[in-house]
Amino acid sequence: MTSAISALAVRAVATAFGFTVTFLIAHRLGAEANGQYALVTQTGMLLAVLALGGIDLSSIRFLTPASDGKGHLTVSILGRLVLFILSTTSAIGLLFWLGGSRLWDTLFGGVIPIEWGALLVLVIVVRSSERLVSAVLRSQRRFLLGQCLETLFVPTALAFVMIFGWYNEVNALLIINIVVAASATLVGLFFCLRLALAPGEKEEPAIGAMIKSGLPLLGVGLTLVFAEWFALAVAATSFGAAEAGQMRIAWQVSGSLTLILAALNSVFAPKLAAAHKAGDREALGHLCRSITKMTLGLAIPAALLIVLLVKPLLAIVNEETLGAVPVVHVLVISQLTIVLMSNVGTLLAVTGHEKISLRNALVGTVLLVAFGWTMAQFWGLIGLAVGVTIATLWRNIAGTYAVIKYLRLNPFTGRLLDV
Repeated sequence: MTSAISALAVRAVATAFGFTVTFLIAHRLGAEANGQYALVTQTGMLLAVLALGGIDLSSIRFLTPASDGKGHLTVSILGRLVLFILSTTSAIGLLFWLGGSRLWDTLFGGVIPIEWGALLVLVIVVRSSERLVSAVLRSQRRFLLGQCLETLFVPTALAFVMIFGWYNEVNALLIINIVVAASATLVGLFFCLRLALAPGEKEEPAIGAMIKSGLPLLGVGLTLVFAEWFALAVAATSFGAAEAGQMRIAWQVSGSLTLILAALNSVFAPKLAAAHKAGDREALGHLCRSITKMTLGLAIPAALLIVLLVKPLLAIVNEETLGAVPVVHVLVISQLTIVLMSNVGTLLAVTGHEKISLRNALVGTVLLVAFGWTMAQFWGLIGLAVGVTIATLWRNIAGTYAVIKYLRLNPFTGRLLDV
């Protein structure tokens, strides 16, 4: 419980600093600049998840110490993971170089200057590396450190830069983002090496098995990040950078609910994985009940608070951002669904049912593209938000059915069903 509260506190502080950055960019530089910054960083995040290939998620399953205390993290496996990331990010960078202006204009429709291409590639490299070392640290039960490295360092540094007015250009803020994320990655690698060099009996997992297990998880992780990127890209290419800025603010405000999910998952996912490895279904049920109680107690009051305060909050930024208020109201439903049904995806991931999660995520993505784009053409940003919500509801309902069918477990009450 203490670990979950600490993780939640870190996420809350990181989210607060993230809001500060978003609101200051919108207030000082305008909605268009906010949309540009959001589109570059979110594209970087999407492609960073692609570069990871799901190996950050599978590392929690493969590197978590066994119940007998036997470790799995070695210097060799850590080195192979780093080489894997450098290879995949280099391939993505090469793709952008070969694609040139044609690929760039297809992705961003002239909203982002092509001269920022190198910055985007660097964002991909540092964000993928940062996520990897954070996942490795969490697999070794260094939950708080992993959380701080992945979520806290970058928004904190950017918030202070914006508050004191040291830099007021989007490309300068992107450079600071890259430098701080790279520094966080180096700090994480240092601690990972210390853990890998620690004495004790160890059994190194096969990197091939980790990659194979991670690929289905990649689909799940990619589709989750794809939703925000797709919303920003459709807003930018269909309506303009200013509307992309409004969508970014709406997503970030409503998405503050998911900090609850992220914080709890960072603590409970390794525990669920350990319980499954030990074959302890009673422990799985107990953990599910604990997560449900925490999500209900935190998410519903938080959602109501967002709905009540979003208009006066955005009015402080500028009048342009008030157009995001109804979009926030719709997206809160989507984000609340994700949080309240968070057990579903975690259970499927840690119990080896990655292909089911992938299938559900892919269908959800098809629904997102079909409904999101179509509804955006008729009803603007609100229609786009409704399309996102439809896809989210599908993914979570289908996942719940899969958990009940294959695990014979109610993911919310923790009740064990007949096998």
